[in-house]
Amino acid sequence: MSGRSLWQAVRVQINADLNEIVDIARGMGMLPDAVTDLAGTPGQVTAKVHADQLPGMSGAKKAAAKMAGAIGVTVTTEMSDSTFTVVIAASARGFNVSEMVAGEIQKIIAKAPPEAPTSLVSVRTGEGRTMVDVDVEAAVKQFKVRLTSIEIGDTITVTTARA
Repeated sequence: MSGRSLWQAVRVQINADLNEIVDIARGMGMLPDAVTDLAGTPGQVTAKVHADQLPGMSGAKKAAAKMAGAIGVTVTTEMSDSTFTVVIAASARGFNVSEMVAGEIQKIIAKAPPEAPTSLVSVRTGEGRTMVDVDVEAAVKQFKVRLTSIEIGDTITVTTARA
C-alpha cells in the first residue's frame, strides 16, 4: 500500500464520557446550569431543563416557566451522507415544547467563538421536534475529514475517516 493510500485509509475514533463533554460545554458557556440530570443510554441522551433559570428569562415568562416545571428533553441523532442531525424532543407537563427549543439553540450557536465553524450548522423545526443539522459535505471541504458515525449514550463515540 502506498503512503498516500495508507493515509486515505486512516480512521480515527474518539470516545468521551458524557460527563466530560458536559463539563467542557459548561466551561465554554455552551450549556447553561439550567440543564440538569443529564444521562445517556444507548442511542440517546436525556436531560431536564429548568427554563425559569435560563439566562435572560424574566418577568411573566420566568413565572410561567416556573409554573410549567422542568422540561424533559431527549436527544437522538440521525446521519446521512450529506447531513448529521441532532434531534431534540422536549415536553413539559405532557405538552410538546420541542419547537420552542430552536430559538435557545440559535442563541447558543451565536455565542460560539469566532473561529467556530457555525456556518456548517443550521437549526430547523418540524414534526414536533427541533433538528440541528451539520452539513457533512461542507465539513469535509473545511476539515478534510469525513464523519462516518456518531454513537451517543453515556459515552459519545465519534468516528471519522480521511476525506
